[in-house]
Amino acid sequence: MHYPVAIALTKHEMKCKENKTFEKIVNFFVPEEDWKPSQVKDKPILNLEYDGRDGQWRCLAIAEETISFRKMIFYSIAPFYIRRESKQDIAEFLHRINYSINIGNFELNFDTGEVRCKTSVEVIKDNINSNLIFCIVENNLNLMSKYLGGIIAVNEGKLLPEEAEEIAKVEYPDWSAKQPD
Repeated sequence: MHYPVAIALTKHEMKCKENKTFEKIVNFFVPEEDWKPSQVKDKPILNLEYDGRDGQWRCLAIAEETISFRKMIFYSIAPFYIRRESKQDIAEFLHRINYSINIGNFELNFDTGEVRCKTSVEVIKDNINSNLIFCIVENNLNLMSKYLGGIIAVNEGKLLPEEAEEIAKVEYPDWSAKQPD
């Protein structure tokens, strides 16, 4: 997913045509000094950066609204593209870990090699609040923090998908622990 360059704005400068969900997302991120959010053009999308255990990556917080529903989608985007020769192994690894993930999932764009982690919630009317946003964001960041090292190792050919899956079964995997024979 490619979005135009975003411009850093203050909470009062971020606008998006009466989108209450976007307003709640902005109110969640703007007071936090570490996030430094920027809005993608005039869209209800915040562009954010996060420093995780295995590197820094870009995040997107997206607000969607209809007459009846409000939706928040949060993406963590891997800071690199998957090599052509690794795409099948990465797809297998992501499929294996997605099977055990309760909330959220990993996605691979086969054309570009982009890997991202997605968490989202859809609620009726105006039920998105800061606690719900926190849970969606925190779950997403924990997933990417846990599995990014495995994605790197499989992408670089250091681990096979099934080896990476086995290492991922612990809470804080050590991705350097196993090397293929």
